[in-house]
Amino acid sequence: MLLPMRWLSIVLIAMLAWLSWMTTAYAAPADPAARARAEQAFERARAAESEMRYAEATKLYREAAEADPSAPSSPGSIVRARWLERRSEGSFAPLTTLERYRRDPAAASDAARVRDLLGASEKFPPGLVRAEARLAVGDAASRNLGDAALAIDAYRRVVEDESSPKGERVMAIRATIDLHVERGEWSAAKAAALRWGEHAPVVRDKTLKLYRRMVLTRVSFTLLVALASLGAYAFVRLASSRGRSGLRKAFPVLRLLAWPLLVGVGGATFAWFNEKHGMQPFLILGPGLIPLLILVRACRLAFPARLAQAGVALLGAAAVIALAWLSMTGSPGLMEGFGL
Repeated sequence: MLLPMRWLSIVLIAMLAWLSWMTTAYAAPADPAARARAEQAFERARAAESEMRYAEATKLYREAAEADPSAPSSPGSIVRARWLERRSEGSFAPLTTLERYRRDPAAASDAARVRDLLGASEKFPPGLVRAEARLAVGDAASRNLGDAALAIDAYRRVVEDESSPKGERVMAIRATIDLHVERGEWSAAKAAALRWGEHAPVVRDKTLKLYRRMVLTRVSFTLLVALASLGAYAFVRLASSRGRSGLRKAFPVLRLLAWPLLVGVGGATFAWFNEKHGMQPFLILGPGLIPLLILVRACRLAFPARLAQAGVALLGAAAVIALAWLSMTGSPGLMEGFGL
């Protein structure tokens, strides 16, 4: 009989721990002199990096890793050496400029310093540091300065620079779209997603999906407001032409109210047993159908012409769909199930 998965996991972890202990227990002892050289080189490299002597720091990190690969500092030495080597363009001069900006807590809130960094980045050699400098400008402009135009310009330069790494391009595209969305500029967000989508297809698809949802939400609110306005006019017309008896006819009898309640209770019960999507959409949709039904009946009584009756029926059906969409906005899983 097979062991449960939990016990198999425990056995596997125990075996890995035993293998790790055996590896360390029978490993060859480290050379004390090599270990000391590695640690000394690592400390000197950290000091050089803190003083922005990056060429020297890179060399020392490599020396530390090669002196004793088993030293505790060896992984850190390798990581820091690779980090610096990726930013070595221009003999580390661009990195020095960027790090001076980063290490000054007040720089990101100083508009002149931020713009100076953007100007300096134009003279940087192609590479990672130029992209990081422009990202820093964009972040400072959007978060601290409130200058959306400057932020978008900085992000655009990152995306359109062929030397920018893919990761930095994706960050710039996402930041640009997020900034447009925060400002309610949905058309600009959609345009950016389409223009730069080849660099960030996941961001593009997500943005277009959010744009569709925004359009559907606005159209839904418009339809509900239109039905509510027409219904209010219908009630006024009924009151003036038929009095209280006309108003009473606008309210459906109990058997008609049973349908909205059935949708709400039945749908919520099905969702509860299905355990795939929440009950919230049905609990909103069911009771929400009651005022829609009242408004549609009032309009049909107030506008008896055949063409008007057809228009009211179409508007009522559209309003029901709009209410169904709005009730789903709090359930992303349900919207995904409908391909929205």
